Amino acid sequence: NSRCRNKFLRIEIGIAPQDERKLPVSELMRIAHLFAKRIGLDNHQWVAVTHKDTDNRHIHIIANRISLYGEVYDT
Repeated sequence: NSRCRNKFLRIEIGIAPQDERKLPVSELMRIAHLFAKRIGLDNHQWVAVTHKDTDNRHIHIIANRISLYGEVYDT
């Protein structure tokens, strides 16, 4: 879709410090999947990564705002 200026959506989900050790990476990825579905990214390409380069672990989601059907995700 050439009319869309910002073609990507960047989301960061912070994990509370008291929950970091309780949540394995597989659970963090499950959270990312549930979040993406909840906000309507089912038909969009997206990727999630988790890391801890600050005081708390967090998940980054980068999503294509243009769906597989050419529709633009409205933020």
